Amino acid sequence: MKNLSLDYNKLFLFIVVSSIIIVSFVLVQPFITAILTAFVLTYIFYPLYAKSENIIRNKSLRSFILILIITIVTLIFLSFITNLLINESVTLYHTFKKADIKELSTMLSGVLGENIDLNLYFKEIVNRGLNFILTSLSDIALTIPQKAISLFIIFFTMYYLFKEGESLVGKFKENLLLKKDHSEKIINKFNEFMQATIYGVIVAAIAQGIIGTIGLFIFRIENPIIWGLVMTITAMFPYFGASIVWFPAALVKLFSGDYFNGIGLIVYGVVIISLIDNILRPKLISARTRIHPIVVLLGVLGGLKLFGFIGLILGPVLLGVLVAVIKIYNLETEKYRKS
Repeated sequence: MKNLSLDYNKLFLFIVVSSIIIVSFVLVQPFITAILTAFVLTYIFYPLYAKSENIIRNKSLRSFILILIITIVTLIFLSFITNLLINESVTLYHTFKKADIKELSTMLSGVLGENIDLNLYFKEIVNRGLNFILTSLSDIALTIPQKAISLFIIFFTMYYLFKEGESLVGKFKENLLLKKDHSEKIINKFNEFMQATIYGVIVAAIAQGIIGTIGLFIFRIENPIIWGLVMTITAMFPYFGASIVWFPAALVKLFSGDYFNGIGLIVYGVVIISLIDNILRPKLISARTRIHPIVVLLGVLGGLKLFGFIGLILGPVLLGVLVAVIKIYNLETEKYRKS
């Protein structure tokens, strides 16, 4: 009877703990991306936090000042990029409105042997594009409160991660249900994959920026160095990346009647600039981690889908750590068979 009572108590405790875990996950789930972003940003900026210990001893003050600096620099950078892109968008819009592509229509009609009026299709595309932009801006405006909450969670989490990061890593190692050397291996692999992924993202973006700048020079785009620097930054972002810069520039050339440079830049952008990111980044990460490029590519694509922008870093890291855990498991299984 006593054993039966103990079994019921264990079952009840299991149900209560499981329910609390499920409810807690549901509560936190909307902010998981923000929390993971805070972890990644803290990892990136932690060396700066550690080095500033000689200047500011107080951990709380040091965390606050570093987050304040990161926020100010980010806002300045975003305002600069936004201003450039808005000015470019206005230029692009006016170019589109004044564009007359009868010459291109005549050329295409001669090639295809049919009478094609591209002006009609072009105006329809411009109107739809404008409607899409206005709708997107409205959607962004509606989600500002939600994004503000996410930003607050990111910076609030970073504040405590800077302060208590070392002790948290220590507790994590202690609570891992693994041998000490295996725990160390997993932590070391995590550091290795994080560093390699960040390195791959930055180096691939710089390479895209340099090659993109060369393309802007070749195809006679104004202020190629400034736009090349912007391209280096935007290349770090997924989906559109460097094409945010070179594609509108190519369209401006194309619809200003400069078909050679317009078409040339589009071909150069698609064939050379865009392919660099897809080929170079997985190769760089793979070379530093000794993980197959396919695993890295799957990590990048899966991470982007699951976590958004921050998945660019988290995806390859998680898959890399999984590979490390599988190797540890295989090693232990092999030892068990031999014993």
